[in-house]
Amino acid sequence: MRCSVRPSGRAIWIGLSLLIVPGCATVERIFSPSAQPAPPPPSPTAPVPAKPVPATPPAHPPAPPVRPPVPPVPPVLTPQLGKADADRLRQETEARIQRTEQLLASLDLQRIGSNDRDTQSTIEDFIDKAKEALASADLLTAASLSEKALVLANDLASRVK
Repeated sequence: MRCSVRPSGRAIWIGLSLLIVPGCATVERIFSPSAQPAPPPPSPTAPVPAKPVPATPPAHPPAPPVRPPVPPVPPVLTPQLGKADADRLRQETEARIQRTEQLLASLDLQRIGSNDRDTQSTIEDFIDKAKEALASADLLTAASLSEKALVLANDLASRVK
């Protein structure tokens, strides 16, 4: 007699369900090659490495880094005025400052808006700086500032009146 064992459909289902029920991780573990165990954590009694011994300081301190020399600042070129030109420029500047101050004094401050007050403040700053430049004999700067102040003052006076 021949004995043959043939699994029934029910046996196959039971076998497959036993593989599926434990989960995918178990199946992977069954069919994957064995993994290397993790290395053990370092023991708390392991020797602590010694601190490095500082090297002896050098006998001579290191030389400071060499920097290239800073080139000298070129002199500022200013035009030279003769005595007659300087006197004329000083008189013109003082006249512009005086005219600008008269214009500002003649303005009705009640009619000046906030923008015009800013312009008035700028004019006064130009006058102050022009006077300082005159005091330090910087006639060209004083002339330029007084001219700007007078132009702004004329413009302000034409708007306010």
